[in-house]
Amino acid sequence: MSLRGLAILTGVCLLLAGCGKQDPTVKRVQELMNAKSFTEANSVLEESIANNAGNKEYRRLRVKLFLKMGQFAAAEQAYDSLSKISPNDPVLKDSLSDKDPVIRISAVWTLGLKKDADAVTNLIPAVSDQEKKVRMAAITALGDIRDAKAVPVLIHALKDSDWEIRAEAATSLGKIGDGSAAKELFTLMNDPEPYVRDNVMSALVQLVSPDNKEVFRQALKSGDEPTRFMSALALARIKDPEATPVLMDVYPKATPPEQREIIRAFIQLDTPDVLPVLRDSATHGDSIVRAQSILALGRLKDEESQPLLERLAQNTSEPDAVRIAAAVALKQLALAK
Repeated sequence: MSLRGLAILTGVCLLLAGCGKQDPTVKRVQELMNAKSFTEANSVLEESIANNAGNKEYRRLRVKLFLKMGQFAAAEQAYDSLSKISPNDPVLKDSLSDKDPVIRISAVWTLGLKKDADAVTNLIPAVSDQEKKVRMAAITALGDIRDAKAVPVLIHALKDSDWEIRAEAATSLGKIGDGSAAKELFTLMNDPEPYVRDNVMSALVQLVSPDNKEVFRQALKSGDEPTRFMSALALARIKDPEATPVLMDVYPKATPPEQREIIRAFIQLDTPDVLPVLRDSATHGDSIVRAQSILALGRLKDEESQPLLERLAQNTSEPDAVRIAAAVALKQLALAK
């Protein structure tokens, strides 16, 4: 090799800190991290950073340390400190491909705390991670950030073979609130897992809007009773009158918890068409449902129910919940006059 070539090689070696020689502090901290001696590792890094505040490698390693420890808030603070000397540092993004799943999961949660557009871009690939816990964390974080850019990957996650992934994807889509996801969510109304179905229903109720109401109206025509029921509940939130006859039809066959949901929907619809159903419901059946029906009559200012409410309020053989509800409803009617 020529002298000139040797000089160049020597210069490169110096730039690379001795041709592959690892910084002793970095080496020591990594050994401590592998031994799970996290407190000692943090002490070494704190002292090293204090003596060399501009060292990016030490600050990156401190972020990784907190990720390894599962301390997301501390990792975020360490990253913010690193960003002051290294803006947009890739340490969190790079950590998403770390061989250690604990670090990948922690990186996901830390990016979720940041809640910015760059975080969404980096988190989307994590939804396809081989580790289920990483996928779950990424899906949850994307829902918490609430950026519509995540909708396509979350819709794809609805088809995952793991029911927990499907359920969490449905929840996150509901949080984001992009109505374009409604059609895909309807396909899971008959999912074999009850938890998935519950999350899908909750998400759909959050997603309904005047812009996508036709998707829900179409679902009212379904031969599947849960789909019709959920669609009607959702449409009631936007006071769509097409929900009324379906809810009135479902009500007598519904369970008490479902009846309570329908009563809330009746109040949202605010139409006199539901008053006969509420009057009938006020007189028999589950006492909590009866009380809710009575309160709804007061909220809807049903003057025709006044004699019924007076009888219920005065009848000492009625459950306390029913009598109290009747008294409250009567006061609401009096205030409305």
